[in-house]
Amino acid sequence: MRDEAHKRSTRGDRVIRSCKITESPVFAELLRARSARRLPVLDVLRSHARAILLAAGSYLSISATGYLVIVYFVSYATRNLQFSLPVTLALLQAAAIVFAASILFFAKWSDRLGRHRMIRWSCGALVFASLLFFPLIDTKSLALAAVALCGILFVQGIYIGPQAAAFAELFPPAVRYSGASLSITIGTVLGGAIAPFVATALYSTTGNSWPVTVYAVALSIISWLCALALTEDTSTTATPNGVLN
Repeated sequence: MRDEAHKRSTRGDRVIRSCKITESPVFAELLRARSARRLPVLDVLRSHARAILLAAGSYLSISATGYLVIVYFVSYATRNLQFSLPVTLALLQAAAIVFAASILFFAKWSDRLGRHRMIRWSCGALVFASLLFFPLIDTKSLALAAVALCGILFVQGIYIGPQAAAFAELFPPAVRYSGASLSITIGTVLGGAIAPFVATALYSTTGNSWPVTVYAVALSIISWLCALALTEDTSTTATPNGVLN
């Protein structure tokens, strides 16, 4: 038994080692020129701090409203709206299907319409989606709750579809991964990570969902403004040698 398991493990190792993923032309040129950075995080903070902050700001409301939907909505619906847990999860699953489909659709169309343009559209539309979300679900109508969930996740899909490529274009290859990951991380920490706690505190204090709506709309406006600035001022494409056009 041990010998057979060892043989299978050995064959598996050989298969894994034989599968090689080649670098993209941009990073291959970077390696050939030996221009990789030792401390890319510090370098990108020094040279592209504005792009990082604007990209993180544009993602702020996407992350926050995403966590309000997938985390806070479960407890809010079961405790305050008297939805059963199976019904609540079914609503989220239906909205998740819409979300996944919108990501694929808009990722494809971003090549034609422009990635940063679609990010700007999504952040602008999210202002209205955030404004309507809680008023719709507070009706306790399953149909309107489904519309609210599917609508807000559809709007988020417009952003998520082109996000990876759009963020990558903001930074030269030598610091591209660090810049994009920092932007997403900062947006997540300041947005989604605290959103359920903030929403819970606001509702517990007032006994009403309107402060949560104000919170979500405020974040959406901030993200929209950041997206506008990002598109107009810092949306640049990195060339293989790391120079921004």
